[in-house]
Amino acid sequence: LLAITTAQRVQTFSKIKIQNIKSDTRGTNIFVPDNIKTSKAGRPQPCLFLPIHSDDLEICTSSVLGEYIKQTSALRESTRHAATSAAARKRVNIEVIRKAAGWTSSSSTFANFYELPIVNPEAFAES
Repeated sequence: LLAITTAQRVQTFSKIKIQNIKSDTRGTNIFVPDNIKTSKAGRPQPCLFLPIHSDDLEICTSSVLGEYIKQTSALRESTRHAATSAAARKRVNIEVIRKAAGWTSSSSTFANFYELPIVNPEAFAES
């Protein structure tokens, strides 16, 4: 729906951050402060506006986006962890995981924060 409503590139969508989405009674503004293909000095960064179409909220991009954000809020805290850990369990090469997650080849983020061994998995249930 975002692509149809805004005619933006996929790259622009990849730069959208939840904290840059603001809604009011008229609709939703999505600010894209990161550089994109068309970024140049003196040229304004995109601000996508999604008006509210109250006549059919089920296909109103602004309303659908708001509902999507609400429904997926619990997933945003653990999705990166779950995805990279699942890939590791499937024996995906660590360099592939790092590249997919946007970590550099020297990054130790996955090893330090995500791929931690479970010392005693029975301890919690037994207690």
